[in-house]
Amino acid sequence: LTHWRELWAFSQWVILYNTARFLNGRVDQFVIGGIGSAADAGNYYVAYDTSGLATREVIWPMGRAFTPTLAKIAHDPAEMKKALLGVLGVVAAIALPAGIGTSMVAEDTTLVLLGEQWTQSVEFFRWLAICGAFEAVLLAMETHFIAVGRERTFAAITLAQLAVLVPAVAVAGAVSGIHGVAAIRTLVTAVTVVLMLGVMVRLGWLSWRGLAAISWRPLVAAAAMAAAVAATHGLLGSGRLPSLAQDIGVGMLAYGVALVALWLLCGRPAGTERSILAALSGWWRRRRAV
Repeated sequence: LTHWRELWAFSQWVILYNTARFLNGRVDQFVIGGIGSAADAGNYYVAYDTSGLATREVIWPMGRAFTPTLAKIAHDPAEMKKALLGVLGVVAAIALPAGIGTSMVAEDTTLVLLGEQWTQSVEFFRWLAICGAFEAVLLAMETHFIAVGRERTFAAITLAQLAVLVPAVAVAGAVSGIHGVAAIRTLVTAVTVVLMLGVMVRLGWLSWRGLAAISWRPLVAAAAMAAAVAATHGLLGSGRLPSLAQDIGVGMLAYGVALVALWLLCGRPAGTERSILAALSGWWRRRRAV
């Protein structure tokens, strides 16, 4: 108990942040429950729970692994800046195609995984899949704020997000109906990501040029993926499962090819692509050695 003050100085902000994050994740569901039927609330909850699987189940474990690694180099600003760009680059390379791709196959995914009775959740699913990509970026930034002892700043921004989200979803629900709630939630989350990045730039952890350098190739590759999926959708017939399998295969192939092609055209710079290819190469060598 000798150091309880130091522990509480950290814990109080983490508790506040986690409380605000919980409410941020539930306030739209409360609004849907208030303005819609029990079926609407169920459709929204299921859409929220399933639309983020492609990002949540990959990025969240990564985020927890990043925290102790970042904490070890917190005393070295130059190394931290390099590590932060690396983390955000990896998250962007995974979350952007996952969020956009999941949104594009929302109908087939919902009906294949859940069944025809969940048709009404498809529109929620489309928006919330994009929202999940932004939430993944927020999670990556959370690890950095905590590692450098800025949990108070992160908690304050999360509280500000909650303060905006509560009236925003209430107004959206009243004006646009239940489907407006998912759209406004996605918008507020995107604005929060931009605000967080602005704070990091202001603190000298990042630069806008550095952020552009790590994000433009995943963005262009994700756009190429979306175009390829849209152009080839339905070629294997109208069956839900074949259509979903085709879209996923085409999307993964198009994104991978576009990302690597852009990287090669840029002279194979150090960054996300090189790290991913090195990891895949190491995995392949270990598989062959077994």
